[in-house]
Amino acid sequence: MEYDGQPQPVPVPPKIPGFLQSAHPLQADIPELPAEHWTTPDFYWNYGWPMSMDEVHAFQRVYMPRHLLWQPNPSPVVAVAGVCTCVKTRSGWYAVRHVFVEPTETVNALSGIATLDGRPGVSFFMLVSTANEYYFRTRPSKEQMAVLKRLFGKEPCWMKDAVEKKLWHEYYDHDV
Repeated sequence: MEYDGQPQPVPVPPKIPGFLQSAHPLQADIPELPAEHWTTPDFYWNYGWPMSMDEVHAFQRVYMPRHLLWQPNPSPVVAVAGVCTCVKTRSGWYAVRHVFVEPTETVNALSGIATLDGRPGVSFFMLVSTANEYYFRTRPSKEQMAVLKRLFGKEPCWMKDAVEKKLWHEYYDHDV
């Protein structure tokens, strides 16, 4: 079929073993969900970066303009919001969202913000999530992912959300 002046459809790239299927060749490659995902049906899984409050403050000292750091030790909510805004602006990827994930043996620096039901949670900057189709399919480009990895200073990972599915949309206020 010919397209008169219309852009040609982009073919779906082949699936890379060990990674989720991409919808476009320019999308970043996201590893498949961990096997534990299938045994935790009451929780969503998120892909991104965990950060302790010390890491949040260190990030702000490095990447945020001095005139925006109007308090030497902002509240945890303000500090996390500042990181989200800075990351979105510097990377060009505006779908970074803050959520809480369950602590693990290797990631156990609890957030300075409490979850509604009092669960311990680690601040997590999410790119991809199993919470809905939009969060799962919408992904940064390979270039944006390279910038995000540089900003966070580490590789992203999959982690289980600290908030149960039944409370997720009441707890988080993310625009889709």
